[in-house]
Amino acid sequence: MLIKELPEDFIVEEVLSRQPQRTGKYRLYRLTKKGWNTEDAVSLLARVNNLQRKEIGFAGSKDKHAMTTQFLTAPASALLRGTSELAVELTGYVDQRLMIGDLAGNRFLIVVRELQEEKDLPSRLRLLNLFGPQRFGLGEKNIAVGRALVHHSFDEACSLLKLPVEGRDYAKALCTFGHRRLRFFVHAYQSFLWNLVVQRLHLQNQLLLSVPV
Repeated sequence: MLIKELPEDFIVEEVLSRQPQRTGKYRLYRLTKKGWNTEDAVSLLARVNNLQRKEIGFAGSKDKHAMTTQFLTAPASALLRGTSELAVELTGYVDQRLMIGDLAGNRFLIVVRELQEEKDLPSRLRLLNLFGPQRFGLGEKNIAVGRALVHHSFDEACSLLKLPVEGRDYAKALCTFGHRRLRFFVHAYQSFLWNLVVQRLHLQNQLLLSVPV
């Protein structure tokens, strides 16, 4: 069985937790992309639109090896234009900047290839709600960095990230890396802990989540 063989095999559509308005402090955009992770896409959009990276908000990180649709906010005074690979569409306005977690969920369309046999799926498919490996990075490095940050092992975090450090000032070196990027590693560690707890509870027959298909 193969999944995510092609970006078109994994289609993700973000469901926003708020409704667009006719006016507001921020413009609300729909971003459609393929082959880009969210952070790199937003950083590029900020550069081509002469904005600071922090001026563009989003609710959740989406896969690179996929076709994804998600929402962004930018100041109402800015009119975002996309690129040849990043399509942006104005959908309305909101009064607050999008932050991580400001979404109701995601819809998925997943193509599964090379099945050994065809089977009819039940109307409700019972699955463990686990985070995927893309959040953890190559060799699960993101988990290690996040764990080091949570435990205030800043020297270890700098070493893992290969950051230059002056005078053993590890906190300063991490600050230059960027708070938003560091937060991603903490989220990866949180996701790892979530997977661990869910799997242990499942083994104890205490938890099995149902999701509609």
